[in-house]
Amino acid sequence: MCSNHIIPVVDRSRCLGCGVCYAVCKMRVFTLRRGKAWVLNPDRCNSCGLCEKLCPTHAITLVKSERVIPEKPPESIIVSRGRGLTLF
Repeated sequence: MCSNHIIPVVDRSRCLGCGVCYAVCKMRVFTLRRGKAWVLNPDRCNSCGLCEKLCPTHAITLVKSERVIPEKPPESIIVSRGRGLTLF
């Protein structure tokens, strides 16, 4: 736990699940589940701001937090389709 740590917060009502935040985050802070972005590892965030800057719907905001608490995303459903797997 860090004091005054900067972490991303996702407004899932605005999130399209496009995966830009997931793709640009070198620290692996985000995960994608059920078509939305989730902050899975907030303590890894280095506060670079790329996720906030590049989110096309402005669904991500960086905020100061005294406590770093990860979100618990819903479980994913994996469906087999031929040779590949599809994550829902």
